[in-house]
Amino acid sequence: MSYEILELLKDEDISFEENIGLDKLSYIRAGGSASLSASPDTLRKLCTLTSYLAEAGMPYKVIGRMSNTMSHSGLYEGVIIKTDKLTRKYEAENCVSAECGVKLSELLWSCARRGLGGGEELFLIPASVGGAVYNNAGAHGRCIADIISSCDVYLPKERKRVTLSASEMCLGYRESFLKNNDAVLLDAKFSFVYKSFLEIKARITECAKIRRASQPLEYPSLGSVFKRHEGVGAGYYIERAGLKGKRIGGAEVSRKHAGFIINVGGATPEDICELISEVKNCVFDTFGIMLEEEIEII
Repeated sequence: MSYEILELLKDEDISFEENIGLDKLSYIRAGGSASLSASPDTLRKLCTLTSYLAEAGMPYKVIGRMSNTMSHSGLYEGVIIKTDKLTRKYEAENCVSAECGVKLSELLWSCARRGLGGGEELFLIPASVGGAVYNNAGAHGRCIADIISSCDVYLPKERKRVTLSASEMCLGYRESFLKNNDAVLLDAKFSFVYKSFLEIKARITECAKIRRASQPLEYPSLGSVFKRHEGVGAGYYIERAGLKGKRIGGAEVSRKHAGFIINVGGATPEDICELISEVKNCVFDTFGIMLEEEIEII
């Protein structure tokens, strides 16, 4: 890693670590390594760092909890920017603003205790606010777009901070403005509805029961690997193509939920990617449908 970037990190008092294992960060517990990771503790530092890297033409990736992200084997020679220190929240009546590193579950629970509901179905998504908005994460028929009011976004190349409305964020099915532009989420403002805490808690408990019964939570995974196809879950096609239990190395199509690929022990990124490719090809050969990945591989 260049001397200049290390000097910037020291000058800006941004904590960093060299040669980190990304397999320990990803929820599927597989991946390569990165030359450098940095953890800014203020939004100003995040903006300074991303602008510097963008102008220098140096690759970087902003990550939250990596619950939907895996790295390839080998070395990622750019900078991994972790948002886990950006966890400030600001509350006003039924609106809450949260920085990108706030855990979504912690945000929704703190709101629930104040009698603010509307996001109960999203409670168990293991994402940061930034990751959830980036992917417009959803569950049980609800998605982040349903509770977003506006977002503060940073454009590193322009050194410009902008506030975008929910509609300007282009929050489609697993899509957002962030995915299709060189932009970084700084914070998001959410709008909730008043409900009793007991009602909110009951719905969270109901969703948790469904999740435990239908998903292979006992194994490392990245959640649903593929997007729905025309409203039908990918698991429907994968199961009917006879792929439940299909294994390559330590990666396996879950027997509990065919839309999940799990790490049953020692899976490598190559195992996972090869299994993804085989599932896509088999589903295409069987149904003429090409599945599209929901997860991200860096």
